[in-house]
Amino acid sequence: MPFSFNDIKRDSSGEYYYNDLDIPHFRLDKVATSRGDMAFTPDEIEKWFGISFKSTLPQLRKYMIVPTLHSDPPQGDSWSHITGTIGVYKPVEWIPIIKKNHVWPKSAFETAIEIKTTETSSTKLFGSVSLSLDLSGGGECEGVKAEAKLTAETKVEASVSAEEVKTEHTKGTIGHEALAEVIMGTALKMEKVHEHAVDIRLNHHDVTWPGLDDVEKDIEINDRDLSRVHGLQFRDIQMSGSGSSNYLQVQALPVVNDKKDITQLHLVLSHTTWRPWVPYLKGIEKSVEQETVLSYPAWGVVGSIIPLKEEKKAK
Repeated sequence: MPFSFNDIKRDSSGEYYYNDLDIPHFRLDKVATSRGDMAFTPDEIEKWFGISFKSTLPQLRKYMIVPTLHSDPPQGDSWSHITGTIGVYKPVEWIPIIKKNHVWPKSAFETAIEIKTTETSSTKLFGSVSLSLDLSGGGECEGVKAEAKLTAETKVEASVSAEEVKTEHTKGTIGHEALAEVIMGTALKMEKVHEHAVDIRLNHHDVTWPGLDDVEKDIEINDRDLSRVHGLQFRDIQMSGSGSSNYLQVQALPVVNDKKDITQLHLVLSHTTWRPWVPYLKGIEKSVEQETVLSYPAWGVVGSIIPLKEEKKAK
């Protein structure tokens, strides 16, 4: 009898699937005081940037699935050794990150300051937040599949309009003060709640692990049976280490209970060149409590001009 994960739904054709409400969207309304060059509360951010994190930012999935893998190079043979985990994370808090880009003296607004585009680099903006959240996937699983990727050294731009500040200056609410041009990006605090450990070997021909040859033919899964859950397939996973990684394919199949909580995570592995999908029935699977912070570039960045008297150093 063909192998089957009995705790994952299958349709009349035998294809695994999820409904869009199995892992629901929600609006994350918990917002931290900003990090970086200035420590602003959510109310102060709304005042100076016009951003309400509780209503403006997009809804998120209740859970996201993120791989954290390391690949060691071959040691006397052709096999790279890949270890790590595929984790289930819950978004728990937005974290604004603010960088002070320029400062104008008190006399600056006595002359014209034009609407402009200001820029900095992603690594300067996000500082110690070295990993960024890359959301992908599709269909009913869109927004569940995610990867934590190294923050690339790229240019980030924000439009800064002096018009509103000029108006406030004229009204006398800002006055003749030194001003700062600032850029705000967004990060997301995530809590890992479950993980499935991975310990496999990979080369440009195959992927394997101890005991696979004994059971492989009995547990293979047809590619067609995974066609409705392809949005939870990982390819070209960014890993630490210098070993091979670009041939591995990972299919995540979370087990969701009636309360819409993920209680277990099945993995199915394949090789990009030829190997059929095979359930990874090894590896320790457990519940965990671990927090991490990832930058959230999908939201982009915003700019503003703020009186320096409002400046408070971020802790």
